[in-house]
Amino acid sequence: MSEFEDFILEEKEYVLNLPYHLASASMAEHLCNLLTEFDYLNYKISASEVQLIIEDYDLALQPKIKISDEEKQSLQLIQNAILLSARVLTEEPTQLASQLMGRLMSFKNISIQNLLAQTKQWNVIPWLKPLMPNLIPPEGNLLRTFAGHKSYVRAIVVTSDGRHTVSASGDKTLKVWDLQTGKELRTLTGHTEEVGAVAITPDGRHTVSASGDKTLKVWDLQTGKELRTLTGHTEEVGAVAITPDGKHIVSASWDKTLKVWDLQTGKELQTITGHTGWIGAVAITPDGRYIVSGSADKTLKVWDFQTGKELQTLVGHTQTVIDIVIVPDQQMAVSASWDKTLKIWNLQTGKELRTLTGHTDLIWAVAITPDMQIVVSGSEDKTLKVWNLYTGKELYTLTGHTNSVIAVTTISFNKSLTREFGQKIVSASADKTLKLWNLYARTKQSPLIGHTNWLRTIAITSDGQIAVSASWDKTLKIWNLQTGKELRTLTRHTREVQAVAITPDGKHIVSASEDKTLKVWDLQIGQELLTLTGHTQGIGAVAISSDGKHIISASWDQTLKIWDLQTGQELLTLIGHTREIGAVAITPDGKHIVSASWDKTLKVWDLQTGKELRTLIGHTREVQAVAITPDGKHIVSGSDDKTLKVWNLHTGEELLTFIGHTDGIWAVAITPNGQMAISASRDNTLRIWNFENGNVSASFYNDDRFLCCGVAPDGVTIVAGEDSGQIHFLRLEGIDLIQ
Repeated sequence: MSEFEDFILEEKEYVLNLPYHLASASMAEHLCNLLTEFDYLNYKISASEVQLIIEDYDLALQPKIKISDEEKQSLQLIQNAILLSARVLTEEPTQLASQLMGRLMSFKNISIQNLLAQTKQWNVIPWLKPLMPNLIPPEGNLLRTFAGHKSYVRAIVVTSDGRHTVSASGDKTLKVWDLQTGKELRTLTGHTEEVGAVAITPDGRHTVSASGDKTLKVWDLQTGKELRTLTGHTEEVGAVAITPDGKHIVSASWDKTLKVWDLQTGKELQTITGHTGWIGAVAITPDGRYIVSGSADKTLKVWDFQTGKELQTLVGHTQTVIDIVIVPDQQMAVSASWDKTLKIWNLQTGKELRTLTGHTDLIWAVAITPDMQIVVSGSEDKTLKVWNLYTGKELYTLTGHTNSVIAVTTISFNKSLTREFGQKIVSASADKTLKLWNLYARTKQSPLIGHTNWLRTIAITSDGQIAVSASWDKTLKIWNLQTGKELRTLTRHTREVQAVAITPDGKHIVSASEDKTLKVWDLQIGQELLTLTGHTQGIGAVAISSDGKHIISASWDQTLKIWDLQTGQELLTLIGHTREIGAVAITPDGKHIVSASWDKTLKVWDLQTGKELRTLIGHTREVQAVAITPDGKHIVSGSDDKTLKVWNLHTGEELLTFIGHTDGIWAVAITPNGQMAISASRDNTLRIWNFENGNVSASFYNDDRFLCCGVAPDGVTIVAGEDSGQIHFLRLEGIDLIQ
């Protein structure tokens, strides 16, 4: 226990509030030292709320606290790093060390380097230390991530004071969040199908939701109480808007109608018809005189609010119009379409003014900043794009979501907030999260290293010097495991590379691709030596026998094939699985193959004869990963059912189930001593499991979904890959603390 911790035991409350006391006394140097001391940050985050630490930095950054510009920059970077990690630290405070290392390592400020030097010495529990910067750095646009929904987030709206956001989800709920603290305040339940749209009254007292259950609901935002249900639509209600005076609701439905309702009574006042396809978007002009709708019939229509009369039809999109935003005082609207474009329209004339192109997939959402200068769009391509409204020029792209960006909204400037909210936006995604962004921060950091698409598999040479990665960007990359430096890129596959293995002597690489081929490469020079063909669909996994003579491939065509590595000759085809095979492993003695399939089973095969020996049944979803212990006695499998299972290889008996991941497990590796398993999950975490007791010994929380992992012969160096293509180099610290 450190001297600092001894002091804590005597004066807990005083120490927790020490930044306030130091700031009140204008003791700038002491305050800065405290906020760059790892032991203090670690204690306060474990003993109180993360938001309180974030506010401590606000105290230090007050004008009355006289500190140098470099010190101020250091504090701002540390504060922003903690803000980016707030969700993780709230869930798991012991992640502070790995989060600080992953986000701050690239910064050379003296105070930051001193903080990281202290962080590296932390040895209270085992932890995974990043060896290179591997998390989103704190000088970019992303400020915070909100997680809590169990399904995709379909819609978001922000209160007019900029303090709260309400999200609507496929999990049939709405959630109310505090934008400043990141806290989930309440969950609104009542809908029986997904909630696809949400709006808030101008006074911020009520929210209105629209659902696939064909209803709208009015809620008290303060209490979360459901006030009334509006029925009348005959199909899903996909969009909703509230008039500027807060008196009326306008809903848009898949039944091809718009309806106008009295918000206070819930009475249906008017039904508007005219679209020939379902209606997915609706907006009301700021003067309340006009309704603008967007439809699957590829048009926008402008309607008179009072009479319901159709005034204009705006034609130009070639696919569904899914979102609309009105430009206040400019008589313009911006539409988002599944044709991958945004269009800007003059509402008076119905004329198309310009088209914004740049997204590579359908667009789901559009918003405009309060200053009416900037358009922000969200797309199926997982990005947000920022555009100049008047020139149509794309200014930059925001990345960070790991699935489609389905909704986006802007936050108005509000001086009353503790942390200035200026030009910020909130996005919502199919990755089940919301993200808060600083729209005008410009990222300067170097891109994190790796591939440009999913990094699907990692293999490591037996001497621990080299790692090879396989990616959906159609390439393999060879890395120096000691320095993290990329040595070479191999580029002969014509489709996504799904898997890679290395021969025991470290001389050759075998890769498996969606192009239905395996390729054998010379690792030293990167030359392609052989191409193996025979599978009728993409190949998802590959393994090499311990004597280096045989290749085993597993394919989406539901077969495994055994090949002669030297000649490339196909020797045997193994048939038995009823779905795609996504993983394969070979026992250390080279006698048995274990395959993992989307049919929810594993199978054990005799390598010499190709005979199926047994089927392992127990997983309830697709089995995505498999590994075998070094002694050849046990199998470890990972599944989309979020569990790891340990099996007796010779009997097929299920011995243990490891529970803890909150999403599918796509990779598993076993340490050379056979005592620990490492799992990589789409819940953004790596976990180290102790075989002895089934506990998680250490974990690492990422910004993106992990897809693969490997462990070096030293048993502590771990390499992992993620959705974005980034490669991670980590070291397990405190291994002597693992019981």
